[in-house]
Amino acid sequence: EARVDDSGLHLEVTANDPDGDELRTSAHYRPGPDRPWVPVVAGSSRTAFVIDDLRDLAGSADGEIRVRVSDGFSTVTATRGGLVVPDQAPRLSLVRPVDGTTAASTSAVTLTAHAFDADTGDDPARTTYRWVSDRDGELADEGFAVVRGLSVGRHEITVTATDDAGNTASASVRLEVVAGAPVDEAATAAVADRL
Repeated sequence: EARVDDSGLHLEVTANDPDGDELRTSAHYRPGPDRPWVPVVAGSSRTAFVIDDLRDLAGSADGEIRVRVSDGFSTVTATRGGLVVPDQAPRLSLVRPVDGTTAASTSAVTLTAHAFDADTGDDPARTTYRWVSDRDGELADEGFAVVRGLSVGRHEITVTATDDAGNTASASVRLEVVAGAPVDEAATAAVADRL
């Protein structure tokens, strides 16, 4: 049995081995016949599974699950269609700036984020980005940008990635902008150690 609800993909396998050998179950999902199979269970001795994080599964109105059960000698395979898997928000990784970074007001700040969407893959043309500072407002609209002239003070910088189905994911970091020229943090630390 396979079904999808608010708590995830539920899979229950009924199988037995006449010799009493241990059975191993593997399962794969695909959103349609023209898409590749994605592993969701690998060689488990369990018979019931809940995949509660569906972000790696592409959305589908007619997804398929393929289950293979093996005793190490013989394998039985069964496929079931008709799974409705909702579109998922992209997985978002905010790479730069690092949370808690300090930057000089005269220096450039690099903004880098990467989103992966199970429905569209890594296609940057199908994901939009929006960078916002709680002090300075809109900063950029790409996954990678360099910004200058941030106001002095503490900023919360948030990036939001939106896939072409309108699903969003956001991440934030804190950045402290100080007045003056760029600070060489290694040199500053070395001087502080000598004091």
